[in-house]
Amino acid sequence: MSKLKVAVIGSGQVARTSHINHYKSLPDVEICAVCDVNQNAAKMAADEFHIFILVYRCGDHAEGNTAGCGQHLCAEQVSL
Repeated sequence: MSKLKVAVIGSGQVARTSHINHYKSLPDVEICAVCDVNQNAAKMAADEFHIFILVYRCGDHAEGNTAGCGQHLCAEQVSL
């Protein structure tokens, strides 16, 4: 059976002390990404837990964006 791939949204203290550790303890789960509006927090969690994809807010969208949220999201692969 293939592993369930999850992305953790939020990389603050609760994610780093509870959620990520719990997911990593499950043999059928793989954390494939960590997401946070704070790029530094996402990068720290990715580095600490060897997660290879991080997503963070990287700017504001111009008026009239299709999603209507006013934000750009960036995703990058982390080389550990």
